[in-house]
Amino acid sequence: MIAQNPTAYYDDATENLKYVLNLSNFRLTEQGVSVYFNPGEIANEQSGIISILIPYEQLKQGAKQ
Repeated sequence: MIAQNPTAYYDDATENLKYVLNLSNFRLTEQGVSVYFNPGEIANEQSGIISILIPYEQLKQGAKQ
């Protein structure tokens, strides 16, 4: 998601993910795992809460590597 629209996020947003990832800010859905970031964590505060969906298929592929 960040790579698809890099100007919407801070330059170091990808690096910051490992520091701001709060394991209580996720939800399991039918499609995959939704991870939520609070305003200001990976983009400016005007962006609001950001949700990133990680499809289960991607998780399976990542686990195989």
